[in-house]
Amino acid sequence: MADHDDPRDIADYLIQEHGLNGALDAAIEGAMIAQNARDNYALSVWREIKAVIRERQAKEKARKAEAAEKTGDTVEPRFRTDLHAGE
Repeated sequence: MADHDDPRDIADYLIQEHGLNGALDAAIEGAMIAQNARDNYALSVWREIKAVIRERQAKEKARKAEAAEKTGDTVEPRFRTDLHAGE
């Protein structure tokens, strides 16, 4: 794999340019273009890039969950479903 095809470097660039979630969207788009072009090499590189980004997303989610646990906050908002109960 050539230096310019290093999945970690490309993932870093995409995250810097688009943020963590936008980077995954960009990688998915790149993979679709490679698939439509029947470029198996590029498709395999994009597959690795997506894996790197998903790994980083998981680490970020775990980091946020750990921080929230320490402060007593929740990572994602919880919604009450019983607000209109008994009406």
